[in-house]
This record gives sequence, structure tokens and C-alpha cells, in this order.
Amino acid sequence: IMLMVQRAPTWAEGKKRPADLPEGVWKPNPKALGDFAVALARRYSGHFEDLPRVRYFECWGEANLKLRLSPLWGGKHGTKPIVVDRYRKMLNSFYKGIHKGAGKSAKVVTAALSPFGAKAGLVNVRPLEFWRPLLCVREKGLKPIRPCKKVHFDILAHNPIGHGPPNTAAADKDDITVPDLHRLVDVLRLVPGFQVGYK
Repeated sequence: IMLMVQRAPTWAEGKKRPADLPEGVWKPNPKALGDFAVALARRYSGHFEDLPRVRYFECWGEANLKLRLSPLWGGKHGTKPIVVDRYRKMLNSFYKGIHKGAGKSAKVVTAALSPFGAKAGLVNVRPLEFWRPLLCVREKGLKPIRPCKKVHFDILAHNPIGHGPPNTAAADKDDITVPDLHRLVDVLRLVPGFQVGYK
């Protein structure tokens, strides 16, 4: 069993959510998410009658999509994926909360990103444009970014299923379908102490 947490209650969202966005995706409060993670992990610790023990907890789903987590873009020209910094805070708070509530045996899973995005500043963020800064890896030459605030998780998840046959590669170098997973692995290998494996 894996539980995924997604969408914040109204009181844990940022103010002035745009009318074109669904409830629960606008600037979720990282601290509130962490507090909820503690309660969630304790509730499904296996110590409550008739409730299963859960070891795997996923923090959000497809966080690179506008309708799942917003705002995505910002900066001087509106082309910086500011969603990455917010998600880092959310994931770190979630990680701390889950392990506080369930101990080291619990596993925190990242949001499994959508395989496709769009041009910078337009709608959705391409997955590698999300993963690289989140994992503190520079695009040019794939080198570690220093200094960079570390992100904490146990398992990285990604949705690589694209359009068409599974052997169809993405047209853009920053999108990731099944044949492109090696590009994500190349980034993940640069994360200190992280072991790469497929499941």
C-alpha cells in the first residue's frame, strides 16, 4: 500500500488563488503539510485496529503540472520554475513529518512527474527542468550546484508513460518517457549517497 497526499485544504493554501485553478493546488503551506504527515504516519503505523500499516508515502502527484501545483513560473521574465523551491520545502517538511510519525522504516516517495512539459513560462514544467534544480544539479555539464539546499526523500518516482508505443522517445531533451529514463538516472547519480535502481 502507498498513500499519496495531494491538494491542500483551503486554510492551508496561499491567498488569492486564481479562478482557473482547482482548489488545493495554490501555494500549499509546507509546515501544515509536515504536521499532516506526522498524523498520517501515526494513523497508519499498524498500531490502530482495523487500519493497515503503511510504509510508503508519496508527497503530491505530477507536481510539474499547473493543475496539480501552482504557481509554476516566476522570476524576472516569468521563465524560472519557482515551483521547484516550493516543492523542496513541501517535500522536506513531509519527509520530516513522516519519519517523525513512523520512524525510519517508512519511505517517502517524491511526486511522480508527468513525462511532458512545455516551453519555459508556458503552462507545465518539463520534468528535467524540475528534477535538476530540485536535486541540485546544473544543466550545463551536469555538475552539482553549490551551495544548494538539499532535498530529502527515500524514493524518486517518475511517470514515464507517454503517447504512443513505449519505445517512443520524447521530442524535447528535457521531457522523459520510457526510453529517456537514462537522462534522469544521469542526474540522480550526482546526488550524494543515493543509490540508483529500477522498479
